[in-house]
Amino acid sequence: MRFRFLPLGLWRHILLVGGVAFLALAGWMIWEASQANWAGLQWVEIALIFLSLLAGVVLLYLFASVGNMFVMVGPDYVKVKASFLVDESIPMDNIEGVEPSTHSWLDGIGVRVDFAGTLAIISATRNIVQLNLKEPQRLGFITLRLNKTRRIKLSLEDPEAFRRLINSQVRRKE
Repeated sequence: MRFRFLPLGLWRHILLVGGVAFLALAGWMIWEASQANWAGLQWVEIALIFLSLLAGVVLLYLFASVGNMFVMVGPDYVKVKASFLVDESIPMDNIEGVEPSTHSWLDGIGVRVDFAGTLAIISATRNIVQLNLKEPQRLGFITLRLNKTRRIKLSLEDPEAFRRLINSQVRRKE
């Protein structure tokens, strides 16, 4: 069964506007440089053009890939996918259970990692569930491999159905 993350709402629009703004800034800087025949262009200006292009492309990619965030529950695994940032499968044998949880705005929105063993994939501060693992699992966050992930916080559209499904599968395996 597939569970979707809560929509990002305003944050998704910020990604779009930010991406377009950075690309427009890069375009304006390139146009200005071409009017001066690229004469006297400093390395700092070249770096700013490059960084603006890079930031614009990354923000637009994140905007486009936000819809590709889900949690898939299979018969013997839970797969967590959050764009290109997280793409991991957790064996059902290593899941202790799911419980309701909370997440503060001060802790931030997005993919969050702490050194206490929590990986949080949060798109809103409501409908939060915490997936508890029996043994620490090595999970990936971009290219960083976290050795001691014990909890995964998720903000889902239907957290109660997810909690019931996982907890029933865990009880059945015991």
